Amino acid sequence: MGPAEDPTVHSDASEDSDEDTTPSSAKRARSSRACVACRRMKTRCEFDEALGNACKLCIRARRQCVMQSLPRRRRPKTTDRVADLERKIDALTALLSNKESTKSTEASPTAADTRNASQHQLSPSTQAPSALDTLIADVLNRGILDWSTACLAFDQYNQKMCHFFPFIVFPATSTADIVKQQQPLLFFAIVTVALRLTQSNMATELIDMLAKDLSLRIMYNGERSLELVQTLLMYTLYYSKPKYARELNFNQIVHIASTMSLDLGLGRRSHKDSSAQTQDLNQLESLAGRRAWLGCYYLATSASISLRHPAFVRWSVYIEECLNVLSSEPQALPSDAWLCDLIRLQHIAEDASVVFAMDDPGSFVTLNDPQTRYQVGSFRQRLEHWHRYCETSLQRKILSYVRHTEAIVSLYIHESALHSEHHNIDDFRLPLTGAGSEAAVQDMTSSWENLQFPAARIESLFACLAAIHACFDAMLSMDLATVCALPNMFFVRTGYAAWALRKLSTICESQAQANGQFSLDTKDLKFEEYLSSFIELLAKVHAETGSQVVRAFYIVMTQIKAHAAAGKAGVNEFPPRCPERPASSHLKPVDSASQQLDPTIPVDAEPVILPPQSQLDGRTPYFLQQGMPSWAQGGFDDSVMSSLEALQWLDQDFVFEDNPMYGPGGIN
Repeated sequence: MGPAEDPTVHSDASEDSDEDTTPSSAKRARSSRACVACRRMKTRCEFDEALGNACKLCIRARRQCVMQSLPRRRRPKTTDRVADLERKIDALTALLSNKESTKSTEASPTAADTRNASQHQLSPSTQAPSALDTLIADVLNRGILDWSTACLAFDQYNQKMCHFFPFIVFPATSTADIVKQQQPLLFFAIVTVALRLTQSNMATELIDMLAKDLSLRIMYNGERSLELVQTLLMYTLYYSKPKYARELNFNQIVHIASTMSLDLGLGRRSHKDSSAQTQDLNQLESLAGRRAWLGCYYLATSASISLRHPAFVRWSVYIEECLNVLSSEPQALPSDAWLCDLIRLQHIAEDASVVFAMDDPGSFVTLNDPQTRYQVGSFRQRLEHWHRYCETSLQRKILSYVRHTEAIVSLYIHESALHSEHHNIDDFRLPLTGAGSEAAVQDMTSSWENLQFPAARIESLFACLAAIHACFDAMLSMDLATVCALPNMFFVRTGYAAWALRKLSTICESQAQANGQFSLDTKDLKFEEYLSSFIELLAKVHAETGSQVVRAFYIVMTQIKAHAAAGKAGVNEFPPRCPERPASSHLKPVDSASQQLDPTIPVDAEPVILPPQSQLDGRTPYFLQQGMPSWAQGGFDDSVMSSLEALQWLDQDFVFEDNPMYGPGGIN
């Protein structure tokens, strides 16, 4: 018989129990436990102090009431956790003591330089800036930038720059000090892009620091925040190549911002009521978060349209919700009205890109198809509806930019008329190959005569011409200070209009030679007048700001103008495709006596390696026979943006083939 079944054994006298053997402890044990007999029969075990230590059921059955002994409870082991906490406390204490000793030894004037030199010896994970060591604080402490200049740059952004693309705006109560404390990285980006209008040399150094910091935060540390998204948007709008960058990566940056926004949940609706949202800058569903997502949509779709890539961010129900909130929210800013109209206009361009398959060269889109003509008319009606209902007070102040944006979208929805019958979306992509033999020229001439120009295509061509003229008129009507503050996308779109005008000029000239159905005097295109005025404006902007982006587009526009002039003169201006230029190559300046054509046409004189064939023939490309300003004659320094990189904004190649640009092959 075990101890549990021994009649003489009771819970109050158990040797295995850790409880006291006092009557009070036995009473507590019995009050919470049943005897062995009641446990086996699964009956209620009731005790009566007047009857003794036995339960009522055992007394009635005349058996001894045996209580089962309580098992020994195992105490939880906390020694490991305590030891772990002690180690952490010791490490924290040592870190604080080292920090105090470091502060006491940094009283010398060269302490900042010593600290910067020691940071290069640390691991990359320790170089991430903390809340007390931000970029703006670093440049202020090192004397690169003073606080008064930073405040003036911030005010200049709010007054002259933010209204073009109001993705990042601040209320009137937000001062430079408040934004610096709450969003130091965004404040540094704003100051950097604003300083490029007045102090381009300082801005170049700050841009390099910003690019390195963003790379460390995003690519290495994997940080994600609304402030980072806003900083990336600001960096993309006024993108300038870092000092040692090999290629332009604005397309990657804007899609990094879009991907980060999706990871943060900016691109989807929540279950909360929008009226319950607050004005906290760090809340993802605040008005600032909605503006940031709209900025990601606009820049991502603009890059896809310009580069003819599939769109990564598309129109969604949440974008429509953001527009409704920004249109009706009492806390919305005046610039939000233009932001909503800008996004709705971009929606038209996005739909046109999908309907006309602008990212698919293999698609078949022609204006001979009634469905295509109906879709062009539908987009034209949508654009007219947008123009009718977008009149706001803010847009009247920037009416020139509104007209420019509307003209670019109009040109884009009618661009199919500029394509050949096979919908070649690469018609604007260099090099454009022409005919290589007389037989090919005769075939092309016969195709001109058979080329059909229905009324819908002629109407679209005239619409393209009107849009191009409106684009250049809006650009040239702005004052110099406004043009200097424009984002880079403005110059990209104007370059797109210049390509389209050159293409339209080629169509008119070829149809006149073939006695075609479409006849338009090339003088009505005003190609020479607009290109000359725009090139002159770019020269003034570069003289004012020293922007390398403006310099690169100056070279591109000059080349377009020179190509047209050389084509009229019958000059074979392009050598065969040449290899890459080594960094040590140079070209001797051409004597002024070799200028055979109009000497007033400024053309690119960047160093170019002539292929052996052109050297043997004694030929010099036409665009090397002219003079260029000294600031446009860039070498191979990595900090100087060349025309090759400028053409990357339009997804173009720089090297040309031995055929006249926009030759007869461009319209077939």
